[in-house]
Amino acid sequence: ETLALKEADANFTDADRDHFVALAEKTCVAAPPQVLFMRDRDFHAFFIEKAANTWVSTFYRAIIDFLLVVRLPSSRKQRFADAGAEHLVIANAIRDRDLETALATLEMQIKRSRDWSIEARTGSAGTEQDSLRKMAK
Repeated sequence: ETLALKEADANFTDADRDHFVALAEKTCVAAPPQVLFMRDRDFHAFFIEKAANTWVSTFYRAIIDFLLVVRLPSSRKQRFADAGAEHLVIANAIRDRDLETALATLEMQIKRSRDWSIEARTGSAGTEQDSLRKMAK
């Protein structure tokens, strides 16, 4: 996703940047989990498609269902609120042409999503290696 965001940034028009912010804002509006998942997917899919990188978009489409399965256990209300706030930081940074902040925030979001998913599956907030060991047992 970070590669896609970097490549999309080079392709975004001003209208795309505004639309990206609008997509991020939608992820902050309370809704049932299914709607929030769709909004989250739309947010990420937008910049992946705008990257115009066939390899990235094909790979993303191939794993989108898997991502839903991974994210489902961590779909607590607070996680959606955190993700929405992160989306706003990312989109506003892209609008303001601050790619460094956008990428750093996206990387943080990816790591946090991974950690929350592991914690939800294992009931433990230990290190990633500890959690993976527990999952393997």
